[in-house]
Amino acid sequence: MKTLTRHLQARIAKRFLLLALIFLAVLVGGQLGALINRGAPPETLGPVALFMVLFALPVALPMALASAVLVVLGEMRRDGELQALATAGIDPAATAQRAWPFVLVGVLASVALWHAVMPAASRGVRHYSAQIAQAMVAQRVANMQPIWDGDQVSAWAGSVEGRDLKNLFVVRHDQDSFTAVFAPSAGWDIAPGGIRFDLREVRLVHRRGDQLAVAEAPGWSAVINPARPASVGKGGNQREPDTMSTRRAWATMRTEAAAGRDRGSDCSQYNNARFTLHVRFWMPLALVCYCLFAAGLAVAFGAAESLVAVGIVVGVVAVSSLPAFGYVKSNVGREQFDPGILLWLPGLTLAFLGWAMLRWPERARDLAVAPMWYMRMRVVEPLLRLLGRGRR
Repeated sequence: MKTLTRHLQARIAKRFLLLALIFLAVLVGGQLGALINRGAPPETLGPVALFMVLFALPVALPMALASAVLVVLGEMRRDGELQALATAGIDPAATAQRAWPFVLVGVLASVALWHAVMPAASRGVRHYSAQIAQAMVAQRVANMQPIWDGDQVSAWAGSVEGRDLKNLFVVRHDQDSFTAVFAPSAGWDIAPGGIRFDLREVRLVHRRGDQLAVAEAPGWSAVINPARPASVGKGGNQREPDTMSTRRAWATMRTEAAAGRDRGSDCSQYNNARFTLHVRFWMPLALVCYCLFAAGLAVAFGAAESLVAVGIVVGVVAVSSLPAFGYVKSNVGREQFDPGILLWLPGLTLAFLGWAMLRWPERARDLAVAPMWYMRMRVVEPLLRLLGRGRR
């Protein structure tokens, strides 16, 4: 029995380390690649890359561990090891239970990552994102590229020194109008909603249809990049609930609730704090749910290929978590029902399905085959007989 336990745990540990590195490389590499494509100099990405790794660790941990459990148990089922153990009186479910030390360690690590590491990583990513944005602006100006080039707004500068721009042009156009703004000097900063430009000695030309207007002003300010995440800048990273400690996020939620969020005020701080707490307390339990589902799926059906297992786990995680994220973030400023329903219910359902597949693997296979058998007997074969008669 001890030999079986050591054998199973050694295989899970090796596969987990490999998959964890792959998940981290994909998550962090994708973010760094997106920054480079947007014009960030690669030499400025070192500090933020470290915080991105810390940020990705809590997300990669449950997916890597669940994938490792699914692959290892799937290989044992494919190679007949589970059947051989069953003939020796060792139930496949009992074999899967020998992975519990990894699940327990994963839960403890997840608690530490979500409650201690994730807030610090979020603060670090937001802090260095502002510095990277400054480097991106300088790089784009040096390469004679637009600072921002959107569907309706473009911004160009002749030169840049830190946060001071020279000869700034901002152009906005749509189907009905065209606006061109020039300023010999301007400053810029990261602000909630995007990059804020403060222009001095502004000259403006505006055309709508056949009407043309020319104006001058001592100053003009505007945010031209609405796609930029909010609250990245001076002090902003300290006000976001995902950068707060769990205690502070809890206090923020209670304070916002007591302030009268039901009286038409902005609910974004309350919604973000409540959802942050849900995620931090849910993800350690989610690791158990994902691993239980993976074990049941492996024992009942088998999934020996790493790529297939990774695809299944990523799909399961996405289906069970993205609806809650999308619901909260799409309407964060309005009153919402508790998003924990969208977060906890799918995960607990996965855990129940995993337990059922471990308990009754043969019945799970029969239920999975039943729709295909019904389709064949009730649809395919009658259709083939009808086509055969038509040919006669």
